[in-house]
Parts: sequence; structure tokens; C-alpha cells
Amino acid sequence: MAAGVAHEINNPIGYINSNLTSLKTYLEDLLALVAMYEKLESVCTQTEYLEPIKAFKQQIDLEFLRTDVLDLLEESHEGATRVKKIVQDLKDFSYVGGEDDWQWINLHAGLESTLNIVNNEIKYKAKVVKVFGDLPEIRCLPHQLNQVFMNLLVNAAQAIDNEGVITLRTGTQDDYVWVEVRSQRYRQRHRTRAPEQNF
Repeated sequence: MAAGVAHEINNPIGYINSNLTSLKTYLEDLLALVAMYEKLESVCTQTEYLEPIKAFKQQIDLEFLRTDVLDLLEESHEGATRVKKIVQDLKDFSYVGGEDDWQWINLHAGLESTLNIVNNEIKYKAKVVKVFGDLPEIRCLPHQLNQVFMNLLVNAAQAIDNEGVITLRTGTQDDYVWVEVRSQRYRQRHRTRAPEQNF
């Protein structure tokens, strides 16, 4: 269900991103045209036309508008891009396959997606420190593994009353890869081990 909702959100976000890019181009052109018209003010002698224009420029605070409108567009574009990233993380996190739908994955990509999904649970309590090793791809059930990561991260955050640090480490040992989530306050240590070839 979550993957379906993410897909439905992704389409309108694509339209918004595209429209914001076009809108920025149009506004830059309009502001350039306004600047050209302003050059004519110095040679125009018909004050009956100039006075209303000057008054309106002051009324709308044109100088502020020039920069603020583009800043607003940039912030909106950044927000839409952020939503698009969250949607992609949600799709990755909630991947639904069959019980035997094993896949070769980059473990760090799954961890990053899960971190973004649980960010709201963590950001007010802890800083996340990532110490990632050089891992091979592993064969696993991605959705189930991401669920394990989510539980470990949320538990680590809940172990911190106020502020703290959650350290996320990965590495290899023999034929296994491992993931460690540690809460600094209680020094709780959770480890999940996965064979590189068959987890």
C-alpha cells in the first residue's frame, strides 16, 4: 500500500518540479524586461506617466520583490526535491515482493532509505553518526531487512531521554556482513549478521 501511495505522490511532484523550473525561467525573463523599461525612465519626460509607475514600484517594493520571488521559487524547488527523495525512500523501504523474492542489494542504500523514513523519530533526540565499511552486495529480502533496521533505529532513539548520539556501523567478518546500531546514552548494542551469499 505504501509503495502505491508513494507512486501516486511521485507523479504530481514531477509536475511541480517541472513547472517550478519553467516558472523561474519566465520570471527571470520578466524581470529582465522590467529592467529594460527602467532604463527608459531616465529619458522619459512625461511625468504624468512616470509618477504612477514610481508610486507603484514603491507600493510593491520592487527591489525586494526582485530577489525574494526567485528565493521563494528556489526554496519551493528544494522542498519539492526533498519530497521526491522521501517518496523514493518510501518506495525503497516498502518494497513488497514474494516470500522467496530474494535480491542482491547494496546494504548501505537500504540503511540510508530507512534513516530517512525514521528521521522524524530521531532528529529531535539524537545525532546520527555513520561509520560505514566497504561492503559487498548481499542477497536478502530487502523489505524485511529494512524493517529490522527501522526497529533498531527507533529503539535506539527511544533509549535517549533528551539528546544523544546514535552510531551506525557496518563491516565484514569472515563470510558475513554486520550492522551495529548503538545508543550513546545507554550504550545499547544491537547487531545483525548476514552471510554475504545468503541472508
